[in-house]
Amino acid sequence: MDSPNPRRNGYHETPPESRLSREREAQEVLALLEKTVTDAQDETLRSRTKRLFLIQGDAGIGKTWFMGYLREVIKARYPDWFLVPETYNAEYFIGNTPYHNFLAVLQSCDRALSIQCLDELPDPVQATIEQVSEWAAQLEENLNKRQTSPLVLFFDELEWWVGESNKEVVYQLYRVVWQMLLRQTQLPCLIISAARRPPALYNPLLRLALTTYRLSGFSPAQLEKLVQHSPVVQLRPFIERNAQGNPWITQLLDGALSPQPATFDEPQKAAIRKRIFGEVVGERLSTDLKTVLHNLAKQRPGGFQPEDELLPEGHITLNRLIDASFVDFNEEIRRYVVASMLVRLVKEYTNVPQA
Repeated sequence: MDSPNPRRNGYHETPPESRLSREREAQEVLALLEKTVTDAQDETLRSRTKRLFLIQGDAGIGKTWFMGYLREVIKARYPDWFLVPETYNAEYFIGNTPYHNFLAVLQSCDRALSIQCLDELPDPVQATIEQVSEWAAQLEENLNKRQTSPLVLFFDELEWWVGESNKEVVYQLYRVVWQMLLRQTQLPCLIISAARRPPALYNPLLRLALTTYRLSGFSPAQLEKLVQHSPVVQLRPFIERNAQGNPWITQLLDGALSPQPATFDEPQKAAIRKRIFGEVVGERLSTDLKTVLHNLAKQRPGGFQPEDELLPEGHITLNRLIDASFVDFNEEIRRYVVASMLVRLVKEYTNVPQA
């Protein structure tokens, strides 16, 4: 069965008729941002303000979409705030040197503030750390001259460029950026980010600055807007049971099952389930690791230990799955567990009701 593979659309790529409201969540996040801006104006509270905001949620729950939605809400409600135009993510930095990435963030801040009075950026290839630091100091001085409105940056997939050990150099550079931006005393600088789970922030300043907002799934009525109208009666129980508020999985299920959902036999259903699982995991794991994760989700819904026979290299395989944010340690049962949304996807299907 060859159905088109749905992709996760950003807010601006979603047709207006398919946009699901996140007004309640936006209002709650805005309340946090407003409190930070207010507290930053009080000398006794300024040093304790939470300026790094993490939108946390399962894969496909709509974090990236919500970031775009939140940006538009902020732009409409606070026209005097300075919004950095880019939303940084892992793909944005691929192929660039760490210096280039570091300078790109600073340049974006400068452009958002419309200062445009800094010296020319150092060549990312030729620049020394002293030149970069000197340029950053100029921006910091200009930031301190702005006393009225906050500067807002958006970072997606936070755990990918903070938590991975093979990106230590990039992490160190962004730690410097954050330290510079988060210590501003005159201009409140807010960093809004998204991740499946809070990354390991080794710097005390970042840990103190972080506050987490848990993004929930959508209601079945909202999810129906993303499902084709013709098979919705047949698919509703199936989608409600498997999507669990996740709009991306809803689109995948709809695309895979809409032709003739009631006629699939069990082997076909198993193949569909595995294909959808693979698309949710995406390119973040190799084919072999996808198979391991799929088997764990199917055969170990109650958790597993590092010596489990399904882990071909024990701790090595386990750590790779943890780094990809698809496995967590459950403190209550003292076992490792696959993300609940992935476990739901590989559960055996019951028959989809006939129309």
